[in-house]
Amino acid sequence: ATQEIVRSIEQAVSGTQIVTKSILEVQVPATTAGKKSNKVLGAADELSTQPDMLEKQGLRASPFFVRAPPCLISKKRHFRGLH
Repeated sequence: ATQEIVRSIEQAVSGTQIVTKSILEVQVPATTAGKKSNKVLGAADELSTQPDMLEKQGLRASPFFVRAPPCLISKKRHFRGLH
């Protein structure tokens, strides 16, 4: 019975090591993706201000800027924790 317990513990340790290795392999790409998504959202946020700035200067915004979905800016807060 003791050998069976030892074997079960060894299997649990081996499984834990495999899971830990998998998590570490995914951590860096996930962090990188989070940082890049924050940059994209920051760029979208900056672009969303372009029509207002152009109007203040008496210029007309491109239809692309006018139709840019405002949801890009509102979602920004949800991704802040990824960097």
